[in-house]
Amino acid sequence: MMLIKKGLEFYIRTSLHVAICFVSLSMVITLPYLEPFVDWPFYIMQFCLVVVSYNLTKYYPLILARKPFKYRGFILIMSSLLTLIALSLLAFETTEYWLIVALLVLLNLVYAFPLLFNKKIREFVYLKTPVVAISWVLLLLSFFWSAHGFANTVQGLNYIDFEDHMYLGITLLCFMIAYCIPFEIRDIEDDKTHLITLPQKIGVGYTKIIGYLSAFFFFVLQLMYQPIIDSNTSETVIITVLLLLFIYLSDKIKSSYFVSFAVEGLPIIWLLLKVCC
Repeated sequence: MMLIKKGLEFYIRTSLHVAICFVSLSMVITLPYLEPFVDWPFYIMQFCLVVVSYNLTKYYPLILARKPFKYRGFILIMSSLLTLIALSLLAFETTEYWLIVALLVLLNLVYAFPLLFNKKIREFVYLKTPVVAISWVLLLLSFFWSAHGFANTVQGLNYIDFEDHMYLGITLLCFMIAYCIPFEIRDIEDDKTHLITLPQKIGVGYTKIIGYLSAFFFFVLQLMYQPIIDSNTSETVIITVLLLLFIYLSDKIKSSYFVSFAVEGLPIIWLLLKVCC
């Protein structure tokens, strides 16, 4: 049991879990436009970039301050190797991929370092959840556009117009806000007072209501515009119910792994539903 716990801690702390979750969500929205061509380098590159960016955000300030942290040596070596792999894959890609990387670097810089008015962007009032949600949506949309461009080239699919892109962005944003709420509630004790996060300002109960409403709007948009994120009704119902359940339980289950593993793993569940159903 102790070995499993240590393995789980290592898996989460090294950002492997969050990277797999991001790639899973990316596959949910892009696979329908790539089938039967699964562009594995496309997803491997995403995985590498997310691991490196999250480790940079979490650990680079500690490195600068010369503070110790767990798995330091492995994280530094792994992040360096994954950076090389990502750059190797990018060398064969078009300019649009480099623009995505530039966006990712910019988001990391403003999130991890006090570049705006001597503050990190997450330190602005109420911005912690919106910043994470919008960052994921921007990156997911960027990868979606790249995948759709590839699909058009290979398969001659019909062009998805601006309105569809807008609905995709709004749907993803609703999902991401609901998805982030349990993290906000979990971190209420750890966040600095000057962050003024939603649970600190309006309380856990009202924060949950925002999460429930976001999950509801995600559900409605998914039913109305299923061709955008190609999901059947049962998929949408299961994911929405899980979102609601995770939000409800976020202040009731105290295990450190509930949010950081179970809740964060929701995109993996969504991908498995898509593949199996």
